[in-house]
Amino acid sequence: MLFKRQKTISSDSISKKDFKKLCLAALNKKLQDDEFIKFSLEARINEKRYFICITSAKIHLIKRKTADNYYIYSINFDSIREIDTNVGLFYGMIVLKQESKKIIIKGVKKELTERFADVLCAQISGYEDQIYHSYKTGYSDHAIATLDNLHKNGVLSDEDYFEQKAQILEA
Repeated sequence: MLFKRQKTISSDSISKKDFKKLCLAALNKKLQDDEFIKFSLEARINEKRYFICITSAKIHLIKRKTADNYYIYSINFDSIREIDTNVGLFYGMIVLKQESKKIIIKGVKKELTERFADVLCAQISGYEDQIYHSYKTGYSDHAIATLDNLHKNGVLSDEDYFEQKAQILEA
């Protein structure tokens, strides 16, 4: 055999706890002395599993390449021009826009999406001058259609229907 294929370890094959532990160990080697982690989460970028950390100095995107090899992409806060969050029923999406690129972070638990953006904005000096968007996805149309269907079929009472519809429209 002329070429020997290097065996790669799929990040999806290890538990969340082990993935987090290994990513933090890799990041620990790269952190500056005065840098510390403010917030972290696990999500997907380009369908790959990443561990994402907001530190006191940067955002670090960590991806496992092999059993003991990690790719760490660091983003300086001042390079972020816009932050968008998009929240659905269970998961959210975060879009970080830089001058020439856009990083789309998907599969973020709903409750962590806004918190991520808030922590990031707090770290960016003068973030009030930056553009930060937060909006709900079009899931409300689908949810209302589902409610309509349940109401028509007698599953939901009038009171429950109007109460849940109001909650969806307020969100």
